[in-house]
Amino acid sequence: MAPFSVAVAGGTGSLGALIVKAFLEPSVYPSTVNRVVVLTRSDSSPALKELQAKGAEISVVGDAPTAESLKGVDVLVNALTHFASPQLNEAYARAAKDAGVKVYFPTEYGSDSRQIGVKIGVLAAKDGASKLAAEIGQGVFKTIIVHTGVFLQGQFTFGESGDKVEIKTLDADKFKAEYDGADFVGGLQYALGTGGGDFSVQNDNELVNPGESLWKWTTLAEFVKEAKGSEWN
Repeated sequence: MAPFSVAVAGGTGSLGALIVKAFLEPSVYPSTVNRVVVLTRSDSSPALKELQAKGAEISVVGDAPTAESLKGVDVLVNALTHFASPQLNEAYARAAKDAGVKVYFPTEYGSDSRQIGVKIGVLAAKDGASKLAAEIGQGVFKTIIVHTGVFLQGQFTFGESGDKVEIKTLDADKFKAEYDGADFVGGLQYALGTGGGDFSVQNDNELVNPGESLWKWTTLAEFVKEAKGSEWN
């Protein structure tokens, strides 16, 4: 396979920077990925210097991307947060189409809303952006949606060491009947409690990490012990 170029929207954010660094790993760059472009609204982010030092190119797109900012890019990864407007996500999909991008990853990277049992507002918005991107790119680029499950860092935070922890149980049927989609964390906790966030059997782990050759998967018990109550440890 010939080397290809990648651009990451939101490449200086918490998730985006990790994606950029993964593409810049010596095992990948430049043998497989020969060009990594960070798409950012401004050049004032402290993270840019580190990414540039590793080999990333910086492209300041302002309020919206253009086909010119994606010129020569084969793969576009949208790592914008759920705070990004529908108009901005649509702008990235249309710019990708106009620039001739071959593969587009829309902003997703969360639970698969089709199996969690309740309609969470944030996830519904992401689903809408993904469907629109597929429509825009039909016949031009392939749309790939990544569902990672629940980000456990935000679900198992217990305060400072030594604090008392209160554990509550909720009636799942009652919660579902009253749920209006606004409580993002509550919706994810419902998914965890009812098995909607369980990807332990049906998943693509072997595709991304064959035989745990790239890293060792962490069990839930191991994660809770390691996190020690600290969010995004």
